[in-house]
Amino acid sequence: MAQGLTVEEILEILKSSKFDALIGSIESANLEAKGIPYQLSAGDPQKHELAKDVAALANANGGIILLGFRTAKNPNTAEESIDACRPFERTLIDIDQYRNVLQAWIYPPVHSVQIDYYPDTVASGKGVAAIVVLPTFSERKTLCCDPKCSTRWQSSRYPDRLLRTGSSHNTGNIGGND
Repeated sequence: MAQGLTVEEILEILKSSKFDALIGSIESANLEAKGIPYQLSAGDPQKHELAKDVAALANANGGIILLGFRTAKNPNTAEESIDACRPFERTLIDIDQYRNVLQAWIYPPVHSVQIDYYPDTVASGKGVAAIVVLPTFSERKTLCCDPKCSTRWQSSRYPDRLLRTGSSHNTGNIGGND
């Protein structure tokens, strides 16, 4: 069981291609697992999901998003843990496209993001990926942005709350009752 691993330990496991060593790892504020890569060609909802996940980690203490690792919810604790490694073809992830989406969708920009693909030594032509996000050290937290409208910002800490900018817009009561 791979509980409580650091980002550095997870990266060493990925580099060694011993992906099954991550089975049992519990998702946390610093570890997110996705069974498949973000399907960015599917449109804005997937782009928003990527930006939201990266911004949330940047706003916290940093962390890692693992792509190619399925999770299952423990019915007794409601925790999700990695229950399977699902390597995918390299063509399913375009690292430059991921970077472009993050650049366009997150404000202020998050510069300390590392995205890598790790080939599987067993499943020829397949592998997994990791997005490592360092924490944002700033009083101004990272916000997810809707690039279609420069006056709408969506905080990754309050995902259902739209914030308005500019003197003619009301910012509302963030996190409070309306």
